Amino acid sequence: MDKDKSLVISDIANMLLEDKEITAKEIIKNEYPHTYFEIEKRTYTMVQKMNQFIHDGFIDRYTGKKLLNPGILKVISHYFPNEFPYHPHWKMTETHIAYWELIPTLDHIYPIAKGGRDDDRNWVTTSMKNNSIKSNYTIDEIHWQLYPKGDIDEWDGLTALFIKLVDKDKKLLKDGYIKSWYNVSKGCLYKEETNEKYDKISLFEQLNRNEVLDLELFYEVLEHCDALKINYREYMTTSPINCDDELLRLPTADYEFCCALLIMLLREDHFSNGSFDRRQRRGQVKPIIERIINLLAQKD
Repeated sequence: MDKDKSLVISDIANMLLEDKEITAKEIIKNEYPHTYFEIEKRTYTMVQKMNQFIHDGFIDRYTGKKLLNPGILKVISHYFPNEFPYHPHWKMTETHIAYWELIPTLDHIYPIAKGGRDDDRNWVTTSMKNNSIKSNYTIDEIHWQLYPKGDIDEWDGLTALFIKLVDKDKKLLKDGYIKSWYNVSKGCLYKEETNEKYDKISLFEQLNRNEVLDLELFYEVLEHCDALKINYREYMTTSPINCDDELLRLPTADYEFCCALLIMLLREDHFSNGSFDRRQRRGQVKPIIERIINLLAQKD
């Protein structure tokens, strides 16, 4: 049986009291060591999340309870904003508790913070609430268990019903959150031909999470997505081009213009070596990529 951790700390403290620092250090190493891990970055797309939810049958693997397609709750909030409130940043005082209790998310069975891998071998579906509770603990540490996955043919998280509701009232698609989950739900549940769009999303998300500057990767992604705007100058309103002024147009930029902005910054780097890296560190590149991802997710 493992020694009571509080007694280990007591032993360490008593060794310090007796000026036996070497002995105290040995107790730490042998009885309460810290393990250093190389943490893998969390990386998953909406498609990967939905596929995991479907794989687990929209069942919370930590409780065995049923979970729901995120879109259907937002539909209810759309019709009843006061009775079923939603806050874009999930502020608990302004968001119905159902969002925390019933919306699924991915969790890592073995926490990334403790060296767990970030791939589907280490993913399970759970509620937002239980994800927060579990935090960076293992299920053994908090005395939880892993419940069997569900059967998507028996429980689909009301995904089919959510799609029917949106099909009945297409005005719901004006809501970006609903539209994103509607598109990904149809693509994953019914295997419709949306793979090309989500392939693009995945590639741009790869750019977004890449911590090492790789200009070639930017060019490769843009070329793969048929977005390598050689005529990028035609999208600009300044002459000669003023990159800072053009970036101010980002909040209303469409997909084509966003791609042109990336090319603009890449070309700027060609003539002013290192400028792309400086703009990336100033946070001027990531917002472009994030807008591209959001625009693709909302695209029919």
